[in-house]
Amino acid sequence: MIKRIDQLPVVLTSFAFREEYFPELDGMVATAKEHHPDWFIVTGKGPVDGFELPTLDVQSPVGKQQWSLPVPLNLDGSWDDWRKITKMKAWWITRVWRSFGHLTGDSKRILWIDADARVNGPLEIELDPEGQVIAAAWESNPGQPGFEECIRSGFLLLQGSSSRTVEGILKQWSDTCLAQIQQLPNPPLVPDGDGDQEVLSQILKLRPTSNRDCMLMVLDAHKYCAFVGRDGVPLPGALVEQWLISRKMKWPEHREREWPPPEDARRRLRAAAMNRRNEEVSKMKAELSIEQTAEETQRQVWSIGVFCGKTLSDLKPVPGIEMPVISAKDVSDVPAEFVADPFMIKADDTWYMFFEVMNTERGKGEIGLATSRNGLQWEYQRIVLSEDFHLSYPYVFSDNGEYFMIPESFEAKAMKLYRADPFPVRWSYVATLLDGPWVDSSIFFFDGRWWVFTNPEALNNRVLELFYADAIKGPWRRHAMSPLISGNNRMARGGGRVIMLNDKPVRFTQDCFPSYGTSVRAFEVSVLTKSRYVEREMESGPILGAGEELWRRQGMHHIDPHFVNGQWFACVDGWRIENRKLECA
Repeated sequence: MIKRIDQLPVVLTSFAFREEYFPELDGMVATAKEHHPDWFIVTGKGPVDGFELPTLDVQSPVGKQQWSLPVPLNLDGSWDDWRKITKMKAWWITRVWRSFGHLTGDSKRILWIDADARVNGPLEIELDPEGQVIAAAWESNPGQPGFEECIRSGFLLLQGSSSRTVEGILKQWSDTCLAQIQQLPNPPLVPDGDGDQEVLSQILKLRPTSNRDCMLMVLDAHKYCAFVGRDGVPLPGALVEQWLISRKMKWPEHREREWPPPEDARRRLRAAAMNRRNEEVSKMKAELSIEQTAEETQRQVWSIGVFCGKTLSDLKPVPGIEMPVISAKDVSDVPAEFVADPFMIKADDTWYMFFEVMNTERGKGEIGLATSRNGLQWEYQRIVLSEDFHLSYPYVFSDNGEYFMIPESFEAKAMKLYRADPFPVRWSYVATLLDGPWVDSSIFFFDGRWWVFTNPEALNNRVLELFYADAIKGPWRRHAMSPLISGNNRMARGGGRVIMLNDKPVRFTQDCFPSYGTSVRAFEVSVLTKSRYVEREMESGPILGAGEELWRRQGMHHIDPHFVNGQWFACVDGWRIENRKLECA
């Protein structure tokens, strides 16, 4: 059973190895306890005088003790001091795991947060309490060979049991970091200096593919490892913000600067940023409000448009074409509330677009069809697929000359595959790919096998799963790292067709903050095998969102892009609020 981390026992740990940083550690713990008062806390402060080896005072639920690092540090005031101290983290976390992991029960659950971080709200990570899990945010570093994809330092969650995979990884990580401490100074592995995260990233990348009982959970870096800018303004959406005290240790020009700023100044900056974000959210919620009165209610009305652009990041409505190109009023064979989730495919000289039509009388979605000769002007044809259960997200694709569709069919508690017979007006059920209430399933072919991103319907757009198969009909197997995302409604739910760009898959996802249907983001998958998965966000924010036009004034949540004549051409959807009068008795 999936649970949120605030429902589980956790050992929160960190240390500070300079007296001037003790207030940083105290501040991190204080903010974490505000939101998670029941967590166990284990902290260390050092160095303690009078010991031959580097030693820390350890404060824990069982009292005070002192731990000594098993190797000397030989600090000399150079930037290698930072490299040595940060590599101590692997030894520290491993010892906390062994000494205090029992406090959380049969599943040990240790969370490291850097001393200079601040926790701004309850953490929203969801996970299986019995699984072997390493949860961290990964970042892209294209200019660092061997470390193009690397764990971002500052936040690390580990869960597992004794003598299993996570414990073995911890031991390897600790042993490697301790050996590297003794070899310093030596050239760094990356330009800005290598720390513990580069070592752990290498270990995870080189882990035997046959060992699949550990899930690497990729967290949203903007949420759990949000670096505060040099102007001191934190990111308002961050649950954990990193104030990067390492700058003072790594670069001389920062050592005389008052950084991080005093706690009261940080709180003012944070409060100002949060106030700005709250104002934005309040304004958006006011626009999204669906409060009913005795005479009037409001509803979401979805419509379909076509966009174009040289790149995915500059997609705009096609000039000279009236938008939307398909709306509920175009549907002529059933009473329609709205149209949404468009997917299109070209056959011979005609474009065919399939989309959800919300049937007002039945209260269920059906799959409609429109056609176009040029992809710009569209003509509605008819409903081509209707079932006793709700249908939407008609992901249409071709394989070996045949046309297939995987519509969302969560009400049937199955992911169903249909084949055109004949294309495009008749669709016949072929097989159930996966049992269960899956939504917005996105299939694609890559590296000799089929893959499908999908979302469990019950988990509020926060979980992304991945499955693979050698043939379309299966058998389908869950990826070793699935769920890829847990506890994050800004990057989990499917938002359109998976495309290939520079020989790499690109998936689109809905950003469901502060509500469903806000915007669309794009993620490039840089590593995809049966045992590994790494992705990076292609842009710093959404590629599609609300616009000034009425039909998409409140938001967008879907895209199906195709590269045509040197540019991207995409069908999209957007929504607006419409007032509807109620009949009064």
